[in-house]
Amino acid sequence: VFDYFAGEILAHATPAHRRVLMLTAAAPWITGRLARIASGDPGAPRVLEYLHRRHLFTDRRQGPEITYHYHTLFRDFLRARAAQELPDDERAAGAASVARALEDDGYREEAVPLYLEARDFASAARLVLSEAPHLHAQGRARMLLAWIAAIPPPVVTGHPWLAYWAGATEVWSDPGRARARLQQAFDGFVAAGDRDGQVLAAGAITRVWILS
Repeated sequence: VFDYFAGEILAHATPAHRRVLMLTAAAPWITGRLARIASGDPGAPRVLEYLHRRHLFTDRRQGPEITYHYHTLFRDFLRARAAQELPDDERAAGAASVARALEDDGYREEAVPLYLEARDFASAARLVLSEAPHLHAQGRARMLLAWIAAIPPPVVTGHPWLAYWAGATEVWSDPGRARARLQQAFDGFVAAGDRDGQVLAAGAITRVWILS
């Protein structure tokens, strides 16, 4: 039933408006400015406001900048349709442009999934590494691990700190896997001549052995 009503919204939208809806669904929330960035359509903010005023699965929230939030099911529907109807490179370009804007605005955590969706793994890895210390300190291991798991293994191999943070978050939950990741990180630090990394990885490996 939901897909039917959501489909009716797209069926009555112009091709340009359909494209705006599908491209803006990549982000967890969207602003008029970000909608223009994602789609390149100057009229994109009017599409968001129209949906809100017609109560079409879109919530508008006040703040320093007005944000629009699609109903979760509506967003999932739009993302599925985007995968069917839009070329991969167009979806990637839209996600990457929004990710850069969010990062510039200080929304670094929100930017990471968009970089991953855009397959800009270098930018994703850079942000993950910058966010990892405080995420680990806050006990938000699940998010950190999910981000690292979404980065291709060759990229992780080239960034021993990614392997280190993955292992450090799994010391308690999966000591065996943590030990393997930390050993990978240690070897990478040795190859890179990173003594600080070697010390941290060795200490974490010692803790794993004690726990296991």
